[in-house]
Amino acid sequence: MHGGVRAALRLNCAQRQQGERNRGVVWKKRQLNYGGEGKLDPVQIIAFFFAGTAAGFAGYYVPLHFNALLSLLAYGISDAQLATVFVFCLTFSCLACSLFSNSRDSKSLALAVAGGYVACALAIPLLFLAMPPLFSAARPFLWLVLLLLCTALVLRDENRKAAALVMAASGALGFIVLFFSLCDNALLALFTGFFGLSWDGHNQDEQERQPLGLPVLLVPLVGMLLVMLPAATPFLAQPVLSAALPLAGAGQSAALVVGKALYDLCSAFAIGKARSQGSAMLSDAGADIQSVLLGIALGFASLLCAIAFCRLAPRPGEKARKTFAAAGKAVLACLVLLSCGPWGMVVATAAAAISEYAKKAGAHHGMCLGCLYVPAMIYPLGLAPLLARVALGY
Repeated sequence: MHGGVRAALRLNCAQRQQGERNRGVVWKKRQLNYGGEGKLDPVQIIAFFFAGTAAGFAGYYVPLHFNALLSLLAYGISDAQLATVFVFCLTFSCLACSLFSNSRDSKSLALAVAGGYVACALAIPLLFLAMPPLFSAARPFLWLVLLLLCTALVLRDENRKAAALVMAASGALGFIVLFFSLCDNALLALFTGFFGLSWDGHNQDEQERQPLGLPVLLVPLVGMLLVMLPAATPFLAQPVLSAALPLAGAGQSAALVVGKALYDLCSAFAIGKARSQGSAMLSDAGADIQSVLLGIALGFASLLCAIAFCRLAPRPGEKARKTFAAAGKAVLACLVLLSCGPWGMVVATAAAAISEYAKKAGAHHGMCLGCLYVPAMIYPLGLAPLLARVALGY
């Protein structure tokens, strides 16, 4: 009797050990492959590489930000690794095409874009190792840094009163929309209104988008500092960079724009904060570090494909730009209506009105980013409930 019990216990223990070994193999497969659903399929990886790259080519003709394209195309991808490949390739293909559509010096731009990407990619280990403790130490003071940078932006603007008004108005709109959750996917509605619906097809701020001014070796350092700040963009670094490097447009260096986009996609894995829509998508899809490293490699290949496309593709004329701008606005309006609902259209319309005022008053269009900067300064100070009561009138 007891011998049979002991035999059964030994058999049960052996089965448990075998199950643990099997689970260990499955876990390893999930790390080496994607989600443990089978072996890595190079054909699928190549297909999603070309799909993301080709989708990004639209940025050369149609004024669609890569976040808008991701909202349209990337949410249906359930596999984490394939989603990572698609997000990286579409992001950098579209970003390169957008930069080339606003510049005539294609050779210098190509060097700056490729150089900035390579420099930031080589510094990825530093991002993962040094940024977490640095971010934890600096986090209580980031709102103050953001306040100082926003103040410097307003003081540097040629029309300070208009710039301050645009910053405050866009900040108030952003705070109300985000705090009261007026619509789904609020950032899409805000950015569509501020930077999509108000675009008229002309190359705005072309001089500030020139690739000259910021040494490529400094791009990783500046990009990492910007990743720590909530809602930070390369435009936010312009006052500091222009003071340190007295060359016009240093803060809008194309190398920095590309490097910041790369670090944004890695931010959820480095500091635990998603600094872009693409980063949030990767985090939600369950991407791991191996998938991100694959995405970085294929993202660079996609960037090179986009550079080659832009140098060979015909440059659209004035009439074509206006047509493409109208088409882009129609796509964005439909996207907002479908993703954000009727209230999203109200938010986008209000944002577009502020953007039009900035254009007519001569304030820099980047002041509309106050829709992110102001809430990012209010929330850490605990002022959000008080300001909400003021907004409601009690």
